[in-house]
Amino acid sequence: MPPRTPRLARLAVIVVAALLLAFLPAAPASAATAFTTAPTPTISGTAAVGSVLTAKTGTWNPVPTSYAYQWKRSGTAITGATAATYKAVTADSGRTLTVTVTGSRTGYTTTPRTSAPTATITTPRAFTTAPTPTVTGTTRVGSVLTAKTGTWNPVPTSYAYQWKRSGTAITGATAATYKAVTADSGRTLTVTVTGSRTGYTTTPKTSAPTATIKPGPPGAATSVVAVVDDAAATATISWQPPATTGGSAITGYRLTRDGVDSTGQGAWSHLYGPEKRSVTHISLVPGGTYSLTVTPVNAVGSGPTTARSVTLAPKVLVAPTPTVSGTPTVYSLLTANAGTWSSGWRLEYRWYANGAAIKDSYGEWAAAPTLRTDIAQSGTRVTVRVTGTRTGYAPVVRESAATTTISPRDVFDLATIGHRDLYELSPRGARVYTISRTLDLQDTGEGEAPVRWTAEAGTIIKVYDGIAANLPLKASGTSTAPVVVTSIHDDTVGGDTDGTTAVLPARATPWKGIDVFEQHYWYDEYPYESTICRMDAQYLVVKYAETGVFCGQSESAVRISHSQIWGGVRLRGTSVDLQDNEFVRGRVYVSVPTSEPRGDWLPPEHPVIVRNNVFTGMGGLTTTPIEIHDALLKTSTALAGNTAPGMTNPHILLARIRASDSLILGQGWVHDIVSGSVEYWKVDGTLVVQPGVVVRLAEGSFVRGTISAVGTPSQPITFTSTLDDTIGTARPSGPAPVIQDAAEGACSFVEGFTSSSVNYTVRPMPGCL
Repeated sequence: MPPRTPRLARLAVIVVAALLLAFLPAAPASAATAFTTAPTPTISGTAAVGSVLTAKTGTWNPVPTSYAYQWKRSGTAITGATAATYKAVTADSGRTLTVTVTGSRTGYTTTPRTSAPTATITTPRAFTTAPTPTVTGTTRVGSVLTAKTGTWNPVPTSYAYQWKRSGTAITGATAATYKAVTADSGRTLTVTVTGSRTGYTTTPKTSAPTATIKPGPPGAATSVVAVVDDAAATATISWQPPATTGGSAITGYRLTRDGVDSTGQGAWSHLYGPEKRSVTHISLVPGGTYSLTVTPVNAVGSGPTTARSVTLAPKVLVAPTPTVSGTPTVYSLLTANAGTWSSGWRLEYRWYANGAAIKDSYGEWAAAPTLRTDIAQSGTRVTVRVTGTRTGYAPVVRESAATTTISPRDVFDLATIGHRDLYELSPRGARVYTISRTLDLQDTGEGEAPVRWTAEAGTIIKVYDGIAANLPLKASGTSTAPVVVTSIHDDTVGGDTDGTTAVLPARATPWKGIDVFEQHYWYDEYPYESTICRMDAQYLVVKYAETGVFCGQSESAVRISHSQIWGGVRLRGTSVDLQDNEFVRGRVYVSVPTSEPRGDWLPPEHPVIVRNNVFTGMGGLTTTPIEIHDALLKTSTALAGNTAPGMTNPHILLARIRASDSLILGQGWVHDIVSGSVEYWKVDGTLVVQPGVVVRLAEGSFVRGTISAVGTPSQPITFTSTLDDTIGTARPSGPAPVIQDAAEGACSFVEGFTSSSVNYTVRPMPGCL
C-alpha cells in the first residue's frame, strides 16, 4: 500500500484551498425589475380633526403583493400611522398630511410613492344648538315610539339613532321609530340621537327615559294551518302561540267561522282557553267555501286575526236521464220528463235543435218543461237539457236522446194554438195552413222587440171567416211560389180542407179578407193611443175575398206588388204603393186622412202610387176601379199604366189631390176631378192631359197650377162636368142627368190654363174653364 501523508501536511493543504476560495471573485447576482406603473397615491376624506382619511394606491402594474403605508405630518412620520386609513387628531390641526405607499413584489424593486399634501387640517366647531331629543308615543308593548330630534343649529346633514332598554343598546334599533316588544315590558327606553355635519363635531344627545313600558295585546298566532276532510264535511284549523305575548300571558284564543253550515246555523264564534291548539268545524256544506280565523287574547286585549279559507268538495249525484214525449212535427207540443230526483233539487230546462239552443219568438231562451216547435226546428232533431242545482252539490246536467227529425205538418189549423206562436209561416211548417175561425193576430204590447206576421214563398193559407192582424204583415212569395190566401172551401189550392167532397171553387163563397191594423200605447209624458197599418207583400194571391185587404187606420204604410187580389183593396193611410198587380172583382180605394181644417188642408208628406195594375172581372160592379182622396202624388207617372180590360170608359176619381211634380192623366180613363167649395187641387208642376182623355170636373172644383191639354183632331181632349153622362158614366152615388146646356153645370176654375192647350173642348160649359 502507498505511504500515508503526514497529518500536518494534509491540514496545510486544506487551509491553502480555503484561502484561495475566499479571495476568488464572486459570481454576479441577477438585477431586480422596476414596476411598469407605480402611480402617486391620493388621499380622500375631510381635512379636519376627527375625520378619517383614506390612502388610495392607484393602479400599479404589475400589482404588488403588498403595500406598506406611512402617514406623515408636515413631512415627519407619525408613529404608528401605518394603515391605509388615518383619523386626524388634534396634533394635526394647522398642519398638512401626506402618505407614503410602498409597493413590494418578488423580483421587482421595492418602490415608495408619496402623495401630495392634504389641505391644512382644521379643528371642527361645536353645534351652536344641539337639543336633547324627546320620545313620543304610547308606552305599551306593540306601540310605535318616535324620536324627535328637536331643532339643531346649524342643521346636521344626517342623524343617527340608537334606542336603549334601561341604558343598554337594543340590537338593530337604529331608526327614528321603534316598536316596543315584549322584552321592553316593565322597562324604560331612551334614544340617543347623533347629529353630523362637515366641519362640526359629531354630537350625541340622549333623551330622558320613557315611562315604564306596559304590556300590550299579543302578536298573531303562528303556524296557522286549515285542513279539510271532505268525507266528514269538516275543516280543522290548528295554530301555535304568537311570537310575542305583548308582555302579558295569553288568556285564550277566539275562533270564528263565516257562512252557514248544513244544519242551517250561521256565522259562529267561540273563545277557547290558552292551552287550545286546534278546532274542528263540523257539519259544513259540501261545495261551500268558509273563512276560519284564530285570534290570540291576553289581559290587555286581542292580537291580530289570522284567517284561512277552505273549500269543501261538492257531492256528486247520480241523476236520471230526461226523456222527451210528443209528436216530432212542427207546431207540436213536446214535453220533457226529467225523471225522479231526490227532494231539494231545483231543475232548469233548456231546449236544443241540432245542438243549438232554441229561442222563442221574443228572443228568450226556451226554458220551460214544454216546447211548442215551429218552423225554425223543421228538419232538426230536438233534445232537452235538464240542470239540477242544490246547495252542497255540484250542478248536475243531463241531456235527453234526440227526437226523430221534426217534420212539417200536412194540414195545420192556426186557430188551435195561441197567436204568440204564429209569427212565421212557411211550407217548412205545414203544407197547408187552415184558419177555422176568425184569427186575431196580436202584438202583446209588452215592450218586446217589434214582431211581424210573415209568410214565406209557397205558403198556402185557407180561411173560413177572416184574418184580423194587429201587427205588421209580410208576404214574400215568388213568381213560381206565391203566397196564397184563399177560402177554406177552395179545393183547387191545397186539396180538400173543409171535409166535403165537392170540387170547388163552386162552393168558394167569399170570406171577409185581411184586415190589417196595429195599435200602440205610449206611456211618456203625454200618453196617447196610435193606430197604424203596415203591410209589405209581393207575389201574394188573395182569392174569393169580399175585400182582399182592408186598412181603416189613421196611418198606413202599404206596399203590394206582383200580386193578385180578389175583392180589391180599401186603404186609409199615408203611404200606399200598389204596382204590377191584378185586382179581380174589386177596386182600389185610397183615402189619406188629415186632421187639419179643410180650408187650409195639405196632404201629409207621404206619396201614393197606383201604377201598372190590371182590373179584371169588373163588369157590373163599378165604373170607377180607382178612387183616391186627399193624397200626395210625388211622380208624374204615379197613375200610369193602369188598365181595365173589358170596361168602357173606366173612371179614376181624384179628390183634393196634391202633385209635388207634374202629373200625367193618361189615356184610356175618364178622370173625375172632385174638390169642393173651399177645397182645391194643387199641382206644383203641370197637369198634363194626354190626347183623347176626358176630364170631368165636379161643381166648384178649383185647380191651382198649370194645365197642359194638347189634343189632336182625331183625339181631342174633353173637359166636362161630372154630371155629364154623355161621356163616361155619372158618379154612382149621385143622380145622373144628361146635361143639356151650361146652366145645368156649375163652373169650375183653373189657374194657369196654358196658351199651348189646343184641340180641347169644354162642354157644355163654354167660357167657364
